[in-house]
Amino acid sequence: MTKICLTCKVSKSMNMAELEKIIPEWYKEIGNYSLLPPILNNNDKYNAKKTSLKEHKPNVTDYEVKIDIKDKKNTWICYWAANYTDDYNKIKTAKEAYDKFQNHGLVKTDSSGKAVLTLNCPQPYSVDGITYPRHVHYCHLKKDDSWSDDIQTVIVSCNVDFKTMKEFVNNKSHLVINVLSKESYDRCKIPGSINIPLLSFQKDDAINKIRSSLNEFDKLKKFKGKKLFELPIVIYCKNLECKASEKMIELLIDAGFRNLLEYSEGILGWMKKSKLNPNKCEKVGGEGKKSNDDNDDNNDDDDDNSEEESTDDNKKSSSKSDKNKDKHNKMYDLSSNFETIVYNGKKYKHDLKTGDILIKGSIVGKYKKDRIILDEIETSDESEYEDDTTDEESDIKDELETIKDDVDSIKYRKHKLSLVCMNDITPKIYEEKFRGWIFTFWGS
Repeated sequence: MTKICLTCKVSKSMNMAELEKIIPEWYKEIGNYSLLPPILNNNDKYNAKKTSLKEHKPNVTDYEVKIDIKDKKNTWICYWAANYTDDYNKIKTAKEAYDKFQNHGLVKTDSSGKAVLTLNCPQPYSVDGITYPRHVHYCHLKKDDSWSDDIQTVIVSCNVDFKTMKEFVNNKSHLVINVLSKESYDRCKIPGSINIPLLSFQKDDAINKIRSSLNEFDKLKKFKGKKLFELPIVIYCKNLECKASEKMIELLIDAGFRNLLEYSEGILGWMKKSKLNPNKCEKVGGEGKKSNDDNDDNNDDDDDNSEEESTDDNKKSSSKSDKNKDKHNKMYDLSSNFETIVYNGKKYKHDLKTGDILIKGSIVGKYKKDRIILDEIETSDESEYEDDTTDEESDIKDELETIKDDVDSIKYRKHKLSLVCMNDITPKIYEEKFRGWIFTFWGS
């Protein structure tokens, strides 16, 4: 069977209990009195003082995860995670999930500090009643050839292929969530899926919708009570270019859900591989940039629609509908060179090419090394500037208002920066800045 290369998606929230620099009790139960895993303790194979280290990766299953990281240059990295499981309905203890720490590897960063961690998709697990999402730990080798106990953690969400997705749908073993608009959902959806639109996401409403939906799934009713947040869920949107599904995964993790997967091929991939007619899905919202083929299909649809529109009212209705769709598509347009950020409660424009910080087109500072450095004039008189929002951005802002609290709560911890929206992020910046965010957790 051909291996499925899974894309790792990173969440920006993690239970604080996991981040404390304290040796876990279950480590002690297995005789490991160190923050480092047993594979690095009393194991000459990974003892750089006694042997020459060699790159290693685990025996990878059909569900492989490749994680791009950047750390110190020409440095050895050891990484480990819970083992893979195909029993998605059971959350194991940490001791059971890690077992003998088979899911681990050793790799060396290159001259630019980059490396790829290759391992099996890890399972979520529970410790003392707290369930943690899928994640990978790693540490680096210090100059004295000992391993650092400053453990770093990457939260990942694994992507399932069409065959697995089809099994989930047929067996009704997972709650499948479509995150596009209701209009798109009504037009085209994966059988049995429910609709929680990203653009109108409200945490409490989403939790209630998920809980009430379980009445339709006999195999999932057991999660309706205290185990709700362990419910196996699959998220999808339009296609591989759509970013809405991974954003929803972040929001649901923040809401408390832990057992999340993504079907990144989306509704178009499902229709194509199910050998169904995908034409009615071509105008589903929430996509990234459209291909030429997509545009050709849409032009054909427009020609058909024009024949049916014989009155001014119909034309006005069509114009209004197209405008709404444009607003939806703008949400996921990654072509802009600017992003909007909030610093100390105030909004600024960040020029991703030059690093300039602007308000109303005027440069008021620089963004250097993940920090905002404002000019003295801006610092001394912040009240002089008003909100730098264009009419077009205001339209988008109105649609995003319902999820503003959730988006604004995603903060860059070190410098108190919060993201206002993600419509201005280019593909290049997305890959460099967001995909594979890594959290370093320091003890007190």
